[in-house]
Amino acid sequence: MSITTKTTVQNPQAASLATGESLELIKLCVNKNAPGCNTNRTINTKKLREYIELNRIKLEEELEDSLPYWRKEKIKEEVKKLRRDLISPEDVTALLTALATTITSVLNRLDEIPLKAAGKTEPEIKLITDKYKLDILTAIKDKAKINVD
Repeated sequence: MSITTKTTVQNPQAASLATGESLELIKLCVNKNAPGCNTNRTINTKKLREYIELNRIKLEEELEDSLPYWRKEKIKEEVKKLRRDLISPEDVTALLTALATTITSVLNRLDEIPLKAAGKTEPEIKLITDKYKLDILTAIKDKAKINVD
């Protein structure tokens, strides 16, 4: 690629030819208002070349055809997806409140166990307590809509 000695050029294509850099890299620098990229859209190739040499790795990572660029884009997309899939704090609060209320009502029923167990054999008492355990798990499962088995 031939590199011209002209210092100021009128557009990114001319700057690309003058510096020997890709048009995409020059356009990125122009969009970043890099040194040498003037507000009147002219480009000082000497200043721009110095800037590119000092910042080449970082600039190349920002090019759309670079692997680091696409990694960042993939990460951004995954973050967006995770944010969409997360449960809101308000929903969590509502769920925990409903669970606490349900568990409290089931636990209050535990006072009935001694009366129901009076005079029963050990296997019969186990059946009664197992029923209360099942009631607690069922209440939690129904409120949380989860599988607790």
